[in-house]
Amino acid sequence: GTDYASFWAAGRLALEGEAPGAYDPRVHGALQRDELLGGQEETGYAAFFYPPVFLLGLLPFGALPYLASLALWLALCAGAYFGTVRAIGGNHLGILPVIAFPAVLISLAHGQTSFLITALFAGAILNLGKQPLLAGTFIGALAFKPHFAVLWPIALIARGRWAAFIAAAVTLGALATLSYAVFGAETWAAFLRASHLARATLEQNRVG
Repeated sequence: GTDYASFWAAGRLALEGEAPGAYDPRVHGALQRDELLGGQEETGYAAFFYPPVFLLGLLPFGALPYLASLALWLALCAGAYFGTVRAIGGNHLGILPVIAFPAVLISLAHGQTSFLITALFAGAILNLGKQPLLAGTFIGALAFKPHFAVLWPIALIARGRWAAFIAAAVTLGALATLSYAVFGAETWAAFLRASHLARATLEQNRVG
């Protein structure tokens, strides 16, 4: 759960009223090191580059001990992935291709957000024609990882899916407003200040 160590630490800090610390590598890294690694210095660091809207969803996970939190995260997100992808494939898609896809193993090993993102995409696709408001809600929820949501508005406008477009905009606005109310302006400011580190991490392949 290397990626999940970042999520758990961010959720714990937010729960303790220290949400801006999730974007400070010194504070965020110290919690990972002390709580999960017994204070070892020579370890990797999993940064937190997600907007504060994601902290809302991480609050209950931060309340649990790490291993229990990781197990719950994987069970819920993987379950959502399996259910929505199977629903798209129907009877033509067996369970083996769904669970044997290599990215599934990577996501299980690292505790990534991939299962959750895929479930939101699949949920939006499944409901776009029948329940556009629900589909829009799923799309708006992708605000926790904005670069996966950026093309959705263009697609919805092109197809004239205005109900889904409005629902997505309302969901996005509600999540942003709620996160601002819960965590304060300083948390959003800390997120923006950390953007240079996120950019450098990608450009210099620090994740690799």
